[in-house]
Amino acid sequence: SNIIVFFFLKIFFFQNLFAQEKFEGMIVSIDKEIITTYDLSQRIKLALKSLNLEDTISNRDSVRERMLELLIVEKIKTIEAKKNDINHTEEELINFTSNIYNFSKDDFKGFKSFLENEGFDIDILLDQMSSELLWKKYLQKVLASKIIISEQEIQDSFEKRTNNKGKYEFD
Repeated sequence: SNIIVFFFLKIFFFQNLFAQEKFEGMIVSIDKEIITTYDLSQRIKLALKSLNLEDTISNRDSVRERMLELLIVEKIKTIEAKKNDINHTEEELINFTSNIYNFSKDDFKGFKSFLENEGFDIDILLDQMSSELLWKKYLQKVLASKIIISEQEIQDSFEKRTNNKGKYEFD
C-alpha cells in the first residue's frame, strides 16, 4: 500500500515538474494571449537551429530580443485574425507547414518525430505556423474586399497589350 502511494506521488511529482517546465513563467500577456519563458526558449532554439548557430548562452542572448518581438507580433496577428472570424483547419495548417519547411504533407509524422528527436516542441512551431497562416488568410480577405477591377479596366489593359505587341516594354 505504501509502495502504491509512493508510486502515485512520484507520477504526480514528475507530471507537475513537466507542467512547470512547459510554463515556467509568463513574460507578456496580450489580450488574454500569453507568452511564457518556455515559448521564448523554444523559439530561440528553433532560431539558432535555422541560423546554423551553436546553442550557447551568448548566441541565445543575441537572438532573444528579436524572438520576443516576433512572438508578440504573432500573438497580435492571431488576435486580429480571430476578431475577423478567420480560422483554419488542421489539414490547412499541415499543408502550410509542409510548404514552409519543405516536407511532404503525407510525412507529417516523420517531420514531428524529427523535431522531437532534435529536442523541439512541435506545438511551439505549429503555433508560429498557425499565426502566419491566419494572417495570410486575413490579408487575403481584407485585400480581396478592397481590390475591384472593372470590365472596362480589363478591356483597356488588353487593348494596350495588343497594340504594343512586338514592341519592347520597360517597367
